[in-house]
Amino acid sequence: MEAEVNFDMAKTAIKMIPLGIALCMPVFTKISAFSPFITPNYKPKASQSSLSAALQPGRGKVGVIGAGYQAVLTAKVAKVVGGYDTWIVCPTGEEGKFDELIHGSDVEKGKDTVQYVQSDNVEELLKAGDTEALFMVVDGEGTLRPDSIEKIFEWGGESLKRVVGMSRNLANSEGYGFFAKAAKAGANNEVWLGPESNPDLISQYKDFEDVLKKNCEKNNIEYTIARAGTLKGGGPGGNEDDGNEICDQYLSKRYYELTKRDLITWQLLYDCDVRGVKISAGDVLPGPGFKAILNSKNNKANPGDTSRGGLAEAMVRSLSVESAGNVDFGVGVEESRTPPTDEEWKSIFGALP
Repeated sequence: MEAEVNFDMAKTAIKMIPLGIALCMPVFTKISAFSPFITPNYKPKASQSSLSAALQPGRGKVGVIGAGYQAVLTAKVAKVVGGYDTWIVCPTGEEGKFDELIHGSDVEKGKDTVQYVQSDNVEELLKAGDTEALFMVVDGEGTLRPDSIEKIFEWGGESLKRVVGMSRNLANSEGYGFFAKAAKAGANNEVWLGPESNPDLISQYKDFEDVLKKNCEKNNIEYTIARAGTLKGGGPGGNEDDGNEICDQYLSKRYYELTKRDLITWQLLYDCDVRGVKISAGDVLPGPGFKAILNSKNNKANPGDTSRGGLAEAMVRSLSVESAGNVDFGVGVEESRTPPTDEEWKSIFGALP
């Protein structure tokens, strides 16, 4: 059963998604309307490989498979910040939207840019043997299906060195409860509820992590799991005349137009003021706490939040961090109006064992 895609629709129906659609879920439906494709319980034993195979910036080819703004942003950061030869699965007919988000318009696109591939070509691309790392990234609430992940490893298992999977904060119940649920219901329906989310959704994320780890061990590949809370921001920020740094490594200003719900988009204000990043080893980051409603759309560095830009950079930069292999970490925010420097990122990853 195919899923109908409409960029302006309020709901996306997803049922029994074939492999091709599972690899390239609609990216530009409203983020809040992304319907997770819940899967049956699938619980192989989690495990780790013993490889030490970090990629160096500017060397090698990487791919992005997933859905949502976070997936497109990760591909752009992999190209611009990481310097990797980067491809992303792009649904047929959405190339123009990808161009708008990555370049501002298709006119600004150069030859040396992110490569768009169709889901039907993923098998051939992975079997070519030159893709060394993959990102599995889904904005909204949901993951790739286990059977899709199995196929991806079947096709690319001989050449991949590391696979980075985006997951969520699942274990720490601190800071959730009544206030977080009220914020999600009445202020920002993208608020992440952590371990108090729908049990089927929690199981889906855990199954995703287990299948990812199992296949990495089977194929002697390293894994990295990056955990997010409530996703915020994702664009370049505001006007330099106002003292705000324009961060062109992130999505273009078109992102703010596509996500605007009010007279002034709070996502823009957030990107202007919250560029700091912190990571914590394991699944330990808390939720938004009793200020969840007040903080749901403000431009402060709040507990329980994850900036899309910070998450994308953390995932991409983790490829060149040896200690990021076979670990999971949560990505939080810090007060700063500028993104971390290269040296500051080294210190940030120092949080990993």
